[in-house]
Amino acid sequence: MYLIVGFDPGTSVGIGIINFNCEVVDLFSGKNMGINEVVAHIRQFGTVVLIASDVDHIPYTLYKVATALNAKIFIPENSISVSEKVFLTRNVKYHDAHQRDSLSAALYAYKRYKNLFEKIKNLGYGDDVKALVIRGKSLAEAIAETSAESVQIDEIIHPLDISKTDIEISKEKVSDLKEHLRILEKANKILKTQIKTKDAETENLKNNIKSLEREMKFKSEKSVRAEEKFEKMAMEISLKGITGQIKNAEEVIKDLENFYERVGKEEIYLVGNYPEIFNGLTYVDKHSVVKTSDVSRIEIAFTEKKISNCKNVSPQKLKKISNIYYIERLNLEDVKAGGDVESIIKEYRKARML
Repeated sequence: MYLIVGFDPGTSVGIGIINFNCEVVDLFSGKNMGINEVVAHIRQFGTVVLIASDVDHIPYTLYKVATALNAKIFIPENSISVSEKVFLTRNVKYHDAHQRDSLSAALYAYKRYKNLFEKIKNLGYGDDVKALVIRGKSLAEAIAETSAESVQIDEIIHPLDISKTDIEISKEKVSDLKEHLRILEKANKILKTQIKTKDAETENLKNNIKSLEREMKFKSEKSVRAEEKFEKMAMEISLKGITGQIKNAEEVIKDLENFYERVGKEEIYLVGNYPEIFNGLTYVDKHSVVKTSDVSRIEIAFTEKKISNCKNVSPQKLKKISNIYYIERLNLEDVKAGGDVESIIKEYRKARML
């Protein structure tokens, strides 16, 4: 339901609400109401099209309420006098001056639109058209906006084909019908323009869709090519990596083959990594603890620590391949023919300090 609201601001506010048939919908007054409370109270009754004041200027609170309700503001040319307020509300029971002032503002605004409302009604249109006209649309624009499709002029002309034997049409009625026809023709023209605009917009949208489809297809093809290129590069990188790994593995295998060939020729001797002991030879890490039961099996311990009941030698002479310790035969012979342990350790420490 569309509404015209009269609003009397102040510490005590007055709210008078009527519909487009000039029927009182609500009459209310209250103290210390905020703008949000006023708006919430009004909204429960319908859609506000017009907010009316009883004074010839726009009170700030009324402006805020109208803005919140998205309603047009109506002010009289001159402030409504008390006697006129009493006359306007003579057929309505009210409780205080605030209710009277707000209702008189709404009724005064209705009077200004009454003739236009009757004209719209006589043309066969309802409150939707009235609301649009109040909000600033021309009558033709309002009719065009509320019509589902263009009105055919023939449908309007046909009822005018009346014989002389029918009821006599007054000059005033003919004038009204001509005005109606003029408005409908204008509304029809507006609708045709809107349809033409919509058709152009639709065509533009179709062209945009086609353009986007082409772009997506191009990007899709480009993406496929990029993906294929990436896969090819990845395969090449992977092959290079595998080739490198194979080459490294071949070199390691070759080194190990040479290593074990030398072991077989006794050019070098394997040295165990304790607790491993190979041919009485073992490397003992400084953190390892040698079991007493293993000492009898150890001939030479390559270590930085002192182990009783076996020969202790600096691990400097050891070599390593793939985590396997070994010693050259000549170095081993030197170790076996070497002096006591203390001199060997001193020699080792001296070498480390250099």
